Amino acid sequence: MDQGFDRVDKDIRAMRIELSGRIDAQGSRFDAIETRIDAMQETLHGVQRTMIQVGGGIIAAFLVTLVTVIATRG
Repeated sequence: MDQGFDRVDKDIRAMRIELSGRIDAQGSRFDAIETRIDAMQETLHGVQRTMIQVGGGIIAAFLVTLVTVIATRG
């Protein structure tokens, strides 16, 4: 009877080790996904910063043109 329980204990230990390995593998896959998401966020922040800079430049150019037109008419 003890031999049967020893076999069950060994099987349970083996299953725990296998499950632990699978969980660790999934964890590393999720880490890779998080790294990709972080990289995408950095890229989007860069695009947003560029859009703000270009928009600011367009507004500044418009204001300079407007002031020049008003100054030349007056």
